[in-house]
Amino acid sequence: MPGTAAGTGHTISGQAGDVSVRFTDYSFGSVRVDGVTYNHDLIIDRGKIRKRKKAASKRFRDAHGHTPLSIAEDIPWHCRRLVIGSGADGALPVMEQVQEEGRRRKVDLIVLPTAQAIGVLTGTTKDTNAVLHLTC
Repeated sequence: MPGTAAGTGHTISGQAGDVSVRFTDYSFGSVRVDGVTYNHDLIIDRGKIRKRKKAASKRFRDAHGHTPLSIAEDIPWHCRRLVIGSGADGALPVMEQVQEEGRRRKVDLIVLPTAQAIGVLTGTTKDTNAVLHLTC
């Protein structure tokens, strides 16, 4: 379901109370959150938005044909649910160690193409963090 995904705003629980994060547009390589357009992968961690730093995962690229999401990255584990947007076509590999770490931490991992992941994030998002891959 790549293309535009319009959100109605949602709340991600944070230490200082609830923080509203609003998605208004997503297309291949770009997402608009709270009126700001981002052209790079994002991490949403307790309501704070930052750039995904995937350099630590680049060493696994040859084995996966794409830089995967690996345990070597700074994954936002402080949550009960982690939504991973795997790209427009769902091509972002999520390494098994990430899934194992999620089970160990008792964090529910939801891996969906990014447009669908944004749809999940516009619903109930209490105790939910996200990793959003914006391309393939």
